[in-house]
Amino acid sequence: MGGYDVNTGRKGDQHIQAHEAPVGIQIRDAYGQGVVYIEDAVVHHTLLAYRGEFLWLVSRSFWQGYSKTILEALYPGQQQTERVFVSRLVGESIPNRLGRGAGGPALRRLLELISILSFTLAVGAGYLVGRMRRLVR
Repeated sequence: MGGYDVNTGRKGDQHIQAHEAPVGIQIRDAYGQGVVYIEDAVVHHTLLAYRGEFLWLVSRSFWQGYSKTILEALYPGQQQTERVFVSRLVGESIPNRLGRGAGGPALRRLLELISILSFTLAVGAGYLVGRMRRLVR
């Protein structure tokens, strides 16, 4: 498919993501079928310890949002699934998690909710920064 787009990927201290999305879009456009998610697939991948740390995950979330603006510029109109995801997260998943908070280990559920909200806000902040930088150019 021509490899990864040079506009994506790590750039110094900017952790631009979304290498795979353009390739998936190219596959769909070339063959009329998209990439399939196989829930039962087993993938062996080493996760470095620091990538499980809260602040690293917040930073990664920021760059995920920033990367969305790059994808929008490269592939206009391809972001529908992200909008659906955010709508479901805010409209269903978070309220459902709040509703279940009354039973079970309350502290763990509270920390999960704080994490989800933190990551979602970081994605939003990254997206806004990316949009503002694109407007300035």
